[in-house]
Amino acid sequence: MNFLNKELNRKIEYIGIDIDSSNPYDLLFTYFKAKKFFPDVEITASVSPSGFGYHLIIHKEVTIFENIFYRVMLHDDPWRIVLSIKKLFMNKDEQFFDIIFDSKWGKDSKKIDLEKILSKHMDDVKYIFENWGSNEALRRLVELSQKIDSKIPKGKQWLTIFHFNGNDVKEKIMQICDDIRVKDPTFKYNVYKSYDKDSDFVLVVGSPSKEIAYQRGKWFVMVFSKEGLLDSMVTYESKGKRIYFFVKERK
Repeated sequence: MNFLNKELNRKIEYIGIDIDSSNPYDLLFTYFKAKKFFPDVEITASVSPSGFGYHLIIHKEVTIFENIFYRVMLHDDPWRIVLSIKKLFMNKDEQFFDIIFDSKWGKDSKKIDLEKILSKHMDDVKYIFENWGSNEALRRLVELSQKIDSKIPKGKQWLTIFHFNGNDVKEKIMQICDDIRVKDPTFKYNVYKSYDKDSDFVLVVGSPSKEIAYQRGKWFVMVFSKEGLLDSMVTYESKGKRIYFFVKERK
């Protein structure tokens, strides 16, 4: 218990928020909410190296407990929070509780000067701040996100997609992907219910380039083969060959 109290009260230099969405509305919603919590604190924004989603850094020293609280309140990636807590309690000497990557796979994050962008829409900004939480403020926030959309740097993300069958297979695939995320917090995946008549579920893995998306697909085929899961994968015809996955750009 003393260890727990000591660790949760340890100070760290910032609060990092990973927004898993490319919609400017989600960026602005979290940014405005952060400004409500920290009106006089520097907050920097960027497009994540993956090309999909945003990073916010709140430059304020806080305890680890406060860091967890504000990341939950500001809609940080839930899995990222889980990984931070796991790392903390698996290694009492863990120094890097809240990691935001500026580069990955040779791609750098792209800075967003939100203050400059929003300075041309101060009537909207003032109204939203003064009426935060009201339906009208949310409507104005939607309109503001549309106004600034062209000013936000855009990244690209490519998706590696597998269709498969079976709840037991789903559990095994999610365990494989969760193990990867423990080692690589930038790894992003989702498993969805499939609406295709030939499959039960869809595995979607995001990558910053088409080449990496294909590399990951081939790696997963190798892993699924070792785990005896290939028979549960839906296959497709491509250039006279049967394939287990396809790659497309995320829109």
